[in-house]
Amino acid sequence: VDRHGAGGSRCLYLPNTDGPNDFEIGFNLAARTRHTCFHNADSLHDNEVYVDSWATNGFALVGHSRPGVDGGLLERNQVFLTGYHAIGFGWAHQGLVVRDNLVHMESIETDMRRWWESYGDHDSLNGFRITNYGSGGQVRHGLRYEDNTVIARGRAGGLIRGTEFFTDRTITDVVYAGGTMSVVAVDDETLDVAPIVAQGVTGHRREAEPLVHRGVHLVSDIANVRFGDSYGKGDAHRIEGCTLERVGERADYHTFVFDGGYDSQRHVVLDPVFLGGARYDDVWWRRTSARSAYTVAYTLTIEGVAGASVEVRDVGGELVATETLDADGRASIPLAMATIHPTEWPDSTGMVGATTEHQEVRHTPHTVRVGEMSYEVEMVAPVTIR
Repeated sequence: VDRHGAGGSRCLYLPNTDGPNDFEIGFNLAARTRHTCFHNADSLHDNEVYVDSWATNGFALVGHSRPGVDGGLLERNQVFLTGYHAIGFGWAHQGLVVRDNLVHMESIETDMRRWWESYGDHDSLNGFRITNYGSGGQVRHGLRYEDNTVIARGRAGGLIRGTEFFTDRTITDVVYAGGTMSVVAVDDETLDVAPIVAQGVTGHRREAEPLVHRGVHLVSDIANVRFGDSYGKGDAHRIEGCTLERVGERADYHTFVFDGGYDSQRHVVLDPVFLGGARYDDVWWRRTSARSAYTVAYTLTIEGVAGASVEVRDVGGELVATETLDADGRASIPLAMATIHPTEWPDSTGMVGATTEHQEVRHTPHTVRVGEMSYEVEMVAPVTIR
């Protein structure tokens, strides 16, 4: 087999039609596939699939991916991944819904026992993936991932990514919401595993549109979020309302990791909950530029008289938000608590040397003016003004 699926490696071949199709693949057991499984159907549901990957890009389940055509519904599938390079769920150009699925990943050391390439990932398992190639520009719009469960264990130095999502200026309105991703390492040599691995089109990362993970329980003993890795680095990943939980006692655990070289910026961690020793300022600048950074923010909710004007200034007096209370007399405004930088910032643009140290630029307390009333709020947690 090869990375394009030649050699009869699919469990079932369906043509990728130019328009919508009514292909439905459901209630199947694929006890073992060495590469890919079911692709190109508008409906993929209630399947149980075991991928023992032999080559690069072993996609288990992929919806209908054509420009201008909705990608379909992939739900209630159970996918088991192991081997060389396996992916649970691929992407689509638009309108894809992937919900209520289970992905279980167990990495193994394949090394030279399997077909070898001189580039790309190997011993790599990935639950959900969105990738743009080259200089980017491919359209991925309106993709939804809802209430999925990921259970993964890495070993022998392999890579595991719960989600492997690119940002780009043409990747828009993408949300991964709800569910749990538990990704752990079972030996000391395995470092490259995390529930979220935030990638992107490096050359256009300053233009990238936001991509959101919302309300997800992120569990790990080594890293909850990795901003970038060897495959891609991108800006503007938003981690909103997520619970980040540390398990185990590994001394080399860090809540956040920056990797892959270059820099990545404009990341926002909004309304986080930290458990088990995870912290907002626990970061390993593993391989990244001193220009990398992320911001921790919390939501200010204002309840008052409909139509009242709102003005918010940060600790330095800079105007950061203006709003008008809606018809119900409410407004919700995300406000930055702090931005976390390497200690070499802003004087250096080179690689970070003090990889486990950081500096914190505080943006709070904020001054909030609602109509004629003025308040001072410390945004270290969600706050409501009534």
